[in-house]
Amino acid sequence: MADVSRTEYDTSLPDRLVPSRKVRQLTGDICEATLWRRLQRGQFPHPVKINGRNYWRASQIADWLEKQTSLQAA
Repeated sequence: MADVSRTEYDTSLPDRLVPSRKVRQLTGDICEATLWRRLQRGQFPHPVKINGRNYWRASQIADWLEKQTSLQAA
C-alpha cells in the first residue's frame, strides 16, 4: 500500500477531490476493476460524480488508508 498521510492533501481547504487514477495509485496501484469491486462490497468510500467522472474526497481516502494501515498492524 502507498505510504500516504493526511498531510499530503491540504485539509484546511474545502475537501479536495481526487480523480480515480490518483485514488488507484494511492491505494497500491490497483486496477479499475478492483476499485469497483471494493465499492460494490462496501469496502471503499463512494465517489462524487461530476460531469460523468468519479472523484473521491481526499479526507475519505486518507481515513480509509489509515484504517487499512491499522488493520494490518493488528
